[in-house]
Amino acid sequence: MKKVFNLCVSLMLLLAMLSACSDKTETSSSNNAAGGGGKSQEKKVITVLQLKREIIDQLKEMATEYQKTHPNIEFQFLGGQDDYNTALKSAFASGNAPDVFTNNGDADAVLWKDRMVDLSNEPWVKDMVEIAKPPITVDGKIYGMPYNIEGFGYIYNKDLFEKAGIKETPKTLSELEDVAKKLKAAGITAFVNAWQENFTMGKQGFNAVFARQGDPRKWMEDLNNGKVTFKGNAQTEDYMKLLDLNKKYGNKDAMTTDYNTSMAKFVAGEGAIIQQGSWTQPVLDQMGSKLNLGMFPIPINDDVKANEEMFAFAGNYWSINKDSKVIPEVKEWLNWLVTDPEGQKFIVEKFKFIPAFTNIKFTNEQLGPLATALTAYTDKGLSDGRYYNMLPSGYEKEFGAIFQAYVADKLTKEQTLEKLDEAMNTLRKQ
Repeated sequence: MKKVFNLCVSLMLLLAMLSACSDKTETSSSNNAAGGGGKSQEKKVITVLQLKREIIDQLKEMATEYQKTHPNIEFQFLGGQDDYNTALKSAFASGNAPDVFTNNGDADAVLWKDRMVDLSNEPWVKDMVEIAKPPITVDGKIYGMPYNIEGFGYIYNKDLFEKAGIKETPKTLSELEDVAKKLKAAGITAFVNAWQENFTMGKQGFNAVFARQGDPRKWMEDLNNGKVTFKGNAQTEDYMKLLDLNKKYGNKDAMTTDYNTSMAKFVAGEGAIIQQGSWTQPVLDQMGSKLNLGMFPIPINDDVKANEEMFAFAGNYWSINKDSKVIPEVKEWLNWLVTDPEGQKFIVEKFKFIPAFTNIKFTNEQLGPLATALTAYTDKGLSDGRYYNMLPSGYEKEFGAIFQAYVADKLTKEQTLEKLDEAMNTLRKQ
């Protein structure tokens, strides 16, 4: 109930802020704006609704830098709340939609197509890496600029592994259990689980089920069309064994541990392994982490070949509201972000993003150990994508709640599989 109340309050505040920003222009006396020529410049406010809580402070810093050459531009960065999709839908429904919003691509690209500006002819499109294009392309048109290339799996503390006498990362579920036993024997909690969050089990971790199918995209299409089910699917049952393992060797307060708390626990050495992605590097840096970190893929069974790939993909996209009154200004900002040296510096050095553009150069030292670990897999071709974005809207909340009930012993394995199929049937009809 507390979480629902907090979400409602957050949405009310968010809509109020968007409403306050609806009057986008005012006169500015600055003579330094680009093309100002000593004339009065009209102040423009760009509202941005985005979901990455890890870079909220960095975005504000970026805005300050951008205003040095564009003093007539102001930004309102909103987001980072628990339920981004609900916030986005509420913003549009209220008539106070943002100028820029995060789009996850795939199903979300189709869902929001009629709300977005076609960006196919923007100058940065020619530099987009190829894997970033399909998720945000609808009817041959590109509707968003990619944030980055990112990936996730199990992040681990190399020093704690060494303390427990672990010399290699696990490649199968059985090997992962052996690692957990060795850590326990050394007095170390194996997993830091943030099971208060829906996305942990109902989105990110669940991707292992989809990616480990023989033909993931085909299986997802069949799932969406009701041709396959979770019940009777070997990979889904394997995933539940992985959850059992995480529960047995993880933090006992997992059900009340949220994202921020889990990161703090991991940095404090209260666990050796955490299911997270390369996007957490800014959070770790802000926490002053000096941990010796690595990453390895999430194994759900004992098939070495099936479990050897890290999940890597174009993470999210900046999309422009087609009804925005500052479309030219937004386009100019986005182009600056990926073509200007100062903008590129924020992507690489502040956001710690693996660039989704071939014209942005970077080093592993700039990005940190997580990006270095991820690229070690992608450079060898050992990466697969995310497939949960092919699911109908609302999947994360539904599946997350079911798995939360399962790990809390409120549902049996059989009941969990039935609930997953029931939820999928409901989602299909939306």
